[in-house]
Amino acid sequence: MTGNILVTGAAGFIGSYLCERLLIDFPEATIVGFDVLSYCASKENLCNAMHNERFVFVRGDICNEHYVRQIFKQYSISTIVHCAAESHVDNSFGNSLHFTDVNVKGTHILLECAKDLQASGRLHRFLHISTDEVYGTTEEGDTHHEGSLLYPTNPYAASKAAAEMFVRAYYKSYNLPILITRSNNIYGPRQHPEKVVPRFVQRVLRGQVPRVDGKPGNERTFLYVTDVAAAISTVLAKGTIGETYNIGSNNRCLITSLAAKIVAMANAEFGQNIEQPFEK
Repeated sequence: MTGNILVTGAAGFIGSYLCERLLIDFPEATIVGFDVLSYCASKENLCNAMHNERFVFVRGDICNEHYVRQIFKQYSISTIVHCAAESHVDNSFGNSLHFTDVNVKGTHILLECAKDLQASGRLHRFLHISTDEVYGTTEEGDTHHEGSLLYPTNPYAASKAAAEMFVRAYYKSYNLPILITRSNNIYGPRQHPEKVVPRFVQRVLRGQVPRVDGKPGNERTFLYVTDVAAAISTVLAKGTIGETYNIGSNNRCLITSLAAKIVAMANAEFGQNIEQPFEK
């Protein structure tokens, strides 16, 4: 790897951990964190990265093409790791056009700017962070591989699938050195409480029973955030240009079981007496 690395969505949950990991794995590079600081992001997430002299934070919007080009030039960017996205499925049902603006248009603008870097011979990698949501609903016993059909079933997933199509098109049309990763559900410190694990934790800390939405039999597969950051960094360093990489695990868990585990831990740790979900 040569040159400096731009991380979009750097002040978000995954982006902040990824900045920390890239500072370790790429000791010759300056890491430029770029973020609009929306409701689910915070500069506090970057406290650890800020202590490193090779880290720079820039507040900005990926949908502002002029400013993106300016940042590329000012910081001699040669690698883009695109984490920025609107990512909460529930919000996409009520505000789907905003998801299209950020996730599709924002990605397209980054690709246009990266195309010019490619034309000048300065682009090393464009890594797009996607999600396993693009595969759609997984039935019991089913597995998805990188070549599986994309079948998004909600506006968020559709916007991420559309963004992937633009990334893939720029690889074919302009020979951009792209990589794509798709991850399972991620959890860990700094995650916004709209997500299921911190939402359950906050409720039990208030002495409340976790509220499980959807069907009691719903399952999810979870990954810890530092493991995902390490995997993304590995793909950036060693991945084959043009390839897509699933980042997953076999750690499947019923949502009701997840809620029960969190309740049991809180009861044991704090002497609480919260009822177990769905025990009535």
